[in-house]
Parts: sequence; C-alpha cells; structure tokens
Amino acid sequence: MHLKLSDKRVWPVLLFAIFHIVIFMVIFQGAFPDESEYPNHAEGDSRSLYYSYANQIFDGDLPYQDFDIEYAPLSLPLFLLPRLLAQSDLNYHIVFAAQMLIFDLVGLMVIASLTKRFGYSLWGVLTFYTIGLLALGPTVIDHFDLAASIMVLLAFYCVVRGWNSISWMMLALGTMIKIFPIVIVPIFALYLLWRKEYRDILKGGMAFAFTLIVVSIPCMIIDAGGYIDSFTYHSDRGLQAESTYSSLIFLGDFWGITTIETDFIDKAGSWDMITPLADTFANIAPLIVFLSLALVYGAYTQKRWRPGQLDAEIQHKNLITYSTLALIIFLITNKVFSPQYVIWLYPLIPIIAVRWKSVLIVFFAAIALATQYIFSYHYDYIFSDHYLDLVYYHETTAIMVLIVRNFLLIAMVILFFDWQLPISKLKKRQT
Repeated sequence: MHLKLSDKRVWPVLLFAIFHIVIFMVIFQGAFPDESEYPNHAEGDSRSLYYSYANQIFDGDLPYQDFDIEYAPLSLPLFLLPRLLAQSDLNYHIVFAAQMLIFDLVGLMVIASLTKRFGYSLWGVLTFYTIGLLALGPTVIDHFDLAASIMVLLAFYCVVRGWNSISWMMLALGTMIKIFPIVIVPIFALYLLWRKEYRDILKGGMAFAFTLIVVSIPCMIIDAGGYIDSFTYHSDRGLQAESTYSSLIFLGDFWGITTIETDFIDKAGSWDMITPLADTFANIAPLIVFLSLALVYGAYTQKRWRPGQLDAEIQHKNLITYSTLALIIFLITNKVFSPQYVIWLYPLIPIIAVRWKSVLIVFFAAIALATQYIFSYHYDYIFSDHYLDLVYYHETTAIMVLIVRNFLLIAMVILFFDWQLPISKLKKRQT
C-alpha cells in the first residue's frame, strides 16, 4: 500500500475514495438517517441491535453471561467503538456507518496495491469494486460483515508481501469477527504445503491458534458455556428461507411436489422453512458443506500441481481465486443464508483471476441487487415489504427473485470450474 503523491496511481485511488465516501454517507444515507422514521425503528435494523448490546455492556452487563449474543467476540469492539462517540441511537447509526466506511477505504487501498502487483487495470478493478458496493446497497452500513471481509483481504495482502505469520493472524481476526473465514484456512495451508514451506505452516498455524486463544480467553473467563453456545447454537438452527435448499422447496411448490410453510424463529431472528423436507435439508446440509468444500480444496490441489504454476504471481492469484470459490460454495450449501452474507464476496470478486471474470462480476452485481430487492433497507422495520412477500405471503415475484439469485450463485461456481478445464481442452474448444 505504498501510494505516494508522485505515483500516478494515487489520483484514481483518491477519486474513488471520494466516490465511496459519497456512496456511504450520502447515497446510503450513512450521515443523514431519516429522522422522521427514527422513533419507530428502535427495534428494527441491525445497528439499533448493536447499539442495545453496547448499552448493556456500558451499563455493566457482561456478554455471554448476562445477556445472550450470537456473534463472535471481535464483533463486540465494533459495537462498542461507535458507542464511545455516540450517546443516542440516531448518532450511533451515523458513527457505525462511518466505521464501515473506514474498512471499505482500507479495502480500496489494499485492492489498488494488489492490482499493481497482479498487472490488472487499476481503473477497471476499482470500477468493479464500486459497482459491487452500489449493488449491495445500504446493507453494507447496517452490518459488520465488511470488517471480516477486509480482514480476509488483508490476509491475502500479507501473503503477497511474504508476511506469513501476520497473514494467519489476519485470518484469525476475521474469524473472530465473523466465522466464515475459517473455510479458507485449508487453502492457506495447502498453499504453503505445495511450496514445501513446512515451517511456515507450523508458524502460521500457531499464529492462527494463538490469536484465537488470546481473543477467546476473556470470553471464556466471563462465561465459558455462554461463549461456546454463541457458536454452537448456529448448528441447531433450521433451514433459513433464503437458502438454496429453500429455493428448491419453493420450486417444488410451483410444480405441486412440495408445500411451503414458514415461521419466524425468535431466537435466530430469521424466517425458517417449517416442513419435513426442510428438516431433512437442514440435517444433511453440514455434510453437503463438508463434501463441497473438500471438492474445492481438491481442485485447488490439482491446479497447483499442474505445470506452469511455479510463478509467484500465479500462485497468489490462485490462492485468492480458490478462496473466493470456497466462500461461494459455503454460501450455496449452508442452511443459513442471511442477506448480508453477500458482502463476504464484495472485496474479492474484483481481484479474482478467471477466464470469465467480467461475467462473474456482472453475476455478482445481479446477486447483490436481487438481495437488495428482497431485503430492502428500512429504518422503520427490519423486514421490508418484499421480504415479507417472500417469507410470509409467499408471493411469486419475490420467490422468483430469490430463486434467480441463488441459481446465479450456482452459475458462478460453474464458471469457476469451467476455468479449471485442462488447457489442451480449452485450445481444442477454441478451434
């Protein structure tokens, strides 16, 4: 991230940084919450929930012991820091949005640096990054998922710079913010294994474990049972209505094969499918996740052992690309799929190295827009009309948008694996 004023690349970065500030604080209303709706949204959007958690801690209550919280421990600093600067819920909304903006700008600078190292077009990559942001909409400022995504991006940056232990620490910090980075840990290990850097595997693994332990110790001291429950309770959740499996149930209802029944689960704060088939999907989903990720790890291993993969730049691109693929697979196969999960892919899609990259970027924008349509951001209540059309009224348009969204994710995977075809077959196809 060595950007100097004399560097011609600094001006596009500054221009896009200004644009992102405008998007976050003006277009997404980060700096101008709708005060007319404010009195009604205290129990609605996510930032109000985070504000309530922060207030409880400020009042002397301890998380995991005095009140239940389903988030990983490093989410707590993200809730508390805005509270230090904001005494009201409304002001908290503004400061939290600014906090997410800072993470976004860090991501922008990291991507600019990686763009130079990978030989990508700076204008093109930053344009893709900005399109992704606009497509995601205000959900970016209302959740903390972007913080974990940027930690993953920083982990990749550290790998490229040769900072092995730090890269594992960044990955661990991301995991302690939001659990999803754990799925790319095996790819980091395989990357070092193929390079025969066995000591770095040991050092990196120790750095990862040490970071997890250091972060976990205070929470374990407070209440070990409550802390462990914050992780394990997710395994007991049902089949969320937005999941890929639910899309199959919706399709089955269209074709007269299955029936739809949904219910709001207070503990999970989500709408779940309530049918015997949904229970079956929920039970087998962990196995499908495991097998699907194993397939990605195997494909990555096969790719790395092919001739011509010794170049460091190619290795780094493969690391990012397969890690992104693993996250997409996790989204598709997981039984829980909240709308903010799409944010996980936002900083990574612009820097993947695949033959169909432009198409994948268009697909991602369409996925983000479809998610924004279904789960439109409202101050007055967390569930928008379109989302209620989906989960309560089972309205055809909302269901079709969800199905298209999820099948676009599957199409992205197909395009990733199309890139894995042997070069000889690609040449034969082109002729």
